[in-house]
Amino acid sequence: MYRLPTPFRDHCVDYERRQGSSVSNQKDCVRTCIQKENFAKCGCIDPSLNVMEYFTRCDLTNTTQMCCLDDVLETLSNYGPFCDCPQP
Repeated sequence: MYRLPTPFRDHCVDYERRQGSSVSNQKDCVRTCIQKENFAKCGCIDPSLNVMEYFTRCDLTNTTQMCCLDDVLETLSNYGPFCDCPQP
């Protein structure tokens, strides 16, 4: 079975062949989405998500940063991700 890419209904993406992207699969796309939101809201990224490691990492002992990361995850959980990470 072969899934049809955009512009077909599934909007499937071949992440490994996607030009101009360092994301190689859907999970990395979602992780990158979360990290971008973390950086935008908190000024740092979650060190437990192994993507975008060149950004400033949050300090796991800093309560303010940890609460901020928690707030981002809660927002994403409640309202869904804001990024486009279609099925492969």
